[in-house]
Amino acid sequence: MSLRDLYEEYRSRIRFSDLDLASRGVALLWLEKFEGRVFRTCFPRVRAPSLRRDLADLINRAFLEGYVLARAAHRTGTEPFLFSQPDVSGSVEGNLIRLTSLYEGADLGSSPVLEELPEVESVAHHIVLEMSRDPLLQRLEERDLVKLNLEYALKAGYSLVIFERRVAGRSA
Repeated sequence: MSLRDLYEEYRSRIRFSDLDLASRGVALLWLEKFEGRVFRTCFPRVRAPSLRRDLADLINRAFLEGYVLARAAHRTGTEPFLFSQPDVSGSVEGNLIRLTSLYEGADLGSSPVLEELPEVESVAHHIVLEMSRDPLLQRLEERDLVKLNLEYALKAGYSLVIFERRVAGRSA
């Protein structure tokens, strides 16, 4: 099965709610910061709530697509990956801190993370191309800059899988 086929299969099964509590926390923190950055750089004067909501949905989707792509590329299956144990005091908080520090140390803008495995970069470009066909982007003058930010969001979601595995490996 090709990576693209596996990605499509995983895509139909993995949801944001499947993420570990610590992973979800990091994703939400990152997405909030990222959304702010997109609006500061791409739309400094736009305050329209509907545009903000639509772009936030697109960015969130790119992040999750990157997460799903990494799960498919590493063939980890579609079952939720849970490494925090909510019943163990400090487990979620500790993993949230570890994931956050890994994220802050990563340079997602220039990292070759999508080139680590054959086919990954090709599938990632296909995902961004499909997302850039969204009617919202077709109407925006800043579509190329938004498209670049979608690539960063996709890389960030992809990186989350790598970071989850690092934290889980250290905890084991």
